[in-house]
Amino acid sequence: GNKREMYISNIYRALVAKGKYLLICFSDKNPLRENAFSKQDIIEYFNNHFDIKWIKKSVFYEFSKFARFFYVTFMQKG
Repeated sequence: GNKREMYISNIYRALVAKGKYLLICFSDKNPLRENAFSKQDIIEYFNNHFDIKWIKKSVFYEFSKFARFFYVTFMQKG
């Protein structure tokens, strides 16, 4: 949790007022979930600093066999 909070604070500091941020992260739907986010994680971690405009699920197929799941989130500095 602490590394994520530091990461989010750094993004917040780097953005100008009303700056926009597009997050693409691994979803907790992947088999390896070590650094993955759930939709609820995204809301809990980012909602205090950002106005979340939308969260979408995305899937990428490697070699047409292996599915990798992502969340794509668009937000604006609050």
